[in-house]
Amino acid sequence: ALDFLRLILPDEGLKCVAVVENRRFTHKFFTAFEEMAAFISTQDALGKTVYHACASYKTGENRKQSNVLGAKAFWLDIDAGAGKPYADAEEAARAVLSFVRAVALLPPVLVASGSGVHSYWPLLEKVGFADWTCRATALKRLCAAHGLHADGSRTADMASILRTPGTHNRKGDNECIVRWGGPV
Repeated sequence: ALDFLRLILPDEGLKCVAVVENRRFTHKFFTAFEEMAAFISTQDALGKTVYHACASYKTGENRKQSNVLGAKAFWLDIDAGAGKPYADAEEAARAVLSFVRAVALLPPVLVASGSGVHSYWPLLEKVGFADWTCRATALKRLCAAHGLHADGSRTADMASILRTPGTHNRKGDNECIVRWGGPV
């Protein structure tokens, strides 16, 4: 998780972890990636559902967009499985890679999040809220125009949380480990 978090999150600002307990979210903020990764690992080992926030924050007050400092990636959340646009994570990953070729984007970092896929495009440096939101909204429109079924509410929400590689997806009956490492 540590290498992944360093790849997609800005050095500047506070990093946030969201933990689900009894259907309620609690948030913990960190200045150091090492402490963040260790906390994620510990909470996952305790059987809790853990997410990372995809941006950094000005204060540890909340995980709202008004508190976002910046992001160092763009992302998509592609759901798959029964009743979803894609049968499984492999089909979702193929759809993402087909989309990337069609619109001439660089290949993303893919994370197998359970039955679906998260796609990240890491940036070299942090992007502020207004610039990021403008570009993320364009990415959302591009997905729609090319028929890629991404969760638009995640694509253009800088305060999004997603599953962290190395943790468990405990949703439903099929518990699995969230993994990353390039195209599926």
